Amino acid sequence: KDTIGSHTITYSSPGLTSVAETFTLTFGVATKLALTTAPSDGAATGVDFVTQPVVKIQDSAGNTVTNSTVSVGVAITVNPVSGVVGTLNGTLSVAAVSGITTYAGLDITHAAGASVYTLTYTSSGLTSVSDDVSSA
Repeated sequence: KDTIGSHTITYSSPGLTSVAETFTLTFGVATKLALTTAPSDGAATGVDFVTQPVVKIQDSAGNTVTNSTVSVGVAITVNPVSGVVGTLNGTLSVAAVSGITTYAGLDITHAAGASVYTLTYTSSGLTSVSDDVSSA
């Protein structure tokens, strides 16, 4: 994955003249989202994640689709074990730049106790990706 670009193969054999051939690989059609940086766990309620999520738009082979500017949304799911409802705050939809969506200022607020939530990242026509994050 992410092997797009110009590559050269050199063919050689003892006693023969070497031959080099250059070719270019490009990315395919965007098919999925990939979470490349997960938000950090353990932030207190209402405090921004120390590490903010980064999502790449990828083709079926896992190459970043560098001409993609689609918007990627993120949503929170109620913790199914504790039932604690959390609210995800910040800019919940971000446009990709060169196939990469970088969030900033996201945090979770909730009423009581630490809990684990699922964040799901979506974009129309692309396979979504989810990740669990804990909040103190």
